[in-house]
Amino acid sequence: MKRIFVVAAMLLRNEQVLLARRGPAQSMPGQWEFPGGKVEA
Repeated sequence: MKRIFVVAAMLLRNEQVLLARRGPAQSMPGQWEFPGGKVEA
């Protein structure tokens, strides 16, 4: 089985959280998520 490494971040400043919204061409379009992605190793 191939391993896939992913990262995510939860950024806080002044009691606010940074979120990203998924694009219309992605799975689960319009959903909010923490910024992140795959890492090439």
